[in-house]
Amino acid sequence: MPRLAEGAASLRGLAVYLFPFPAFATLPRLPWHSPTVISTMAAVFGDMSDHISYKYNFRASGSQPSTPSTASSPIDSTYSSGQSTMSASTPSVAVDDEGDTSSSVSGAASIFEELSSLISEDDKYTFSTAVKLANYIKKRVEACLASSTGCYLLVTGVPDNKEAQIDSLLARRQIRNQVRIMHEPTIKSLIIKLMPGVPHELTTYALEARITSKVVALPGHTIFSLLGIKAARFYGSGGGSKEGDSGFRPATRASDDFPSFMIEVGYSETMEKLRKDAKWWLTASTHGPVTKMVIIIKINRDPPALELEVWVMGPNTATMLMRSRPPTVPACVQSFDIDAAGTVTPTPAANGLRIPYLTLFDVPHPHAADIIISLDELSELALVIFQNGL
Repeated sequence: MPRLAEGAASLRGLAVYLFPFPAFATLPRLPWHSPTVISTMAAVFGDMSDHISYKYNFRASGSQPSTPSTASSPIDSTYSSGQSTMSASTPSVAVDDEGDTSSSVSGAASIFEELSSLISEDDKYTFSTAVKLANYIKKRVEACLASSTGCYLLVTGVPDNKEAQIDSLLARRQIRNQVRIMHEPTIKSLIIKLMPGVPHELTTYALEARITSKVVALPGHTIFSLLGIKAARFYGSGGGSKEGDSGFRPATRASDDFPSFMIEVGYSETMEKLRKDAKWWLTASTHGPVTKMVIIIKINRDPPALELEVWVMGPNTATMLMRSRPPTVPACVQSFDIDAAGTVTPTPAANGLRIPYLTLFDVPHPHAADIIISLDELSELALVIFQNGL
């Protein structure tokens, strides 16, 4: 409990530091669990049910927003809207073109299996009962924080219709908010990502706060223009499901639509695992509004450092050679390495992290402008995480 209270205090302090709205001014003087703190957080970051709503299930076939998007594709919006130092000629950092990444059943299973192959034998578990699985996960959550590996678990042999029971058992053990579940029913398996406390929460919160403050600064926008997404479960068109760390959807989207923007954070995982997470979000939402951008962040503890990558759907350069391949595949268009001193190294060279307006939103606005998080702001964000979360 002392560690939890310390973490909550850090989050309150960060709210005032990064997001100095008058409503936050009293937060440091109130208990972290007070109704005022909870209601203020809800007002700033959208419906708090989204932030704890592991019980909500959203499907890729959700209804369309009332006004259609004018962006022809995520990669188009990455280079076409607002002011930016990037141009259409800027090369992407990396393109993931391994096989067909379309959202068919086989494609969804393929992404799951790619991630499964990165999980060590020590982190694989064969399902017997939901109670035993919940007890095992609780032990692993406790061990993960002190470990340099093992924050992804593969569970095989999971019977159908066990998700609700597993959710309930994890909630009873007070660890449900520290777990994110990816389910692939075609092979009766789960991948469970463990999120042990402060490092994950502080990192996602810091980036959310920075983005939200910049959106609110745009004329005609409010704290409700973007709605926060936390542990909600989303179902891809192939039947598989996934819960993300954090994200946003514009207010124009229906409550069961996929988020437009997601954040995935790893405390000790390899970047390759996080890249598979990004790939799922970008390829699973084929019916209705799609996820247009995923930012993945790896936190290194010793020495303190952040690795950050920006992923979107980009042209598949192999399409001309293999017509069976999809026209677009997940691509990394920006990356940033931030060391313990807060020095930021961007690849390719840039003045900051760019999020095009029509990546976050689906509908043009007279006062639309891209969200630019400068290198100084990225440095500031990293140092706050190093000083309060590690």
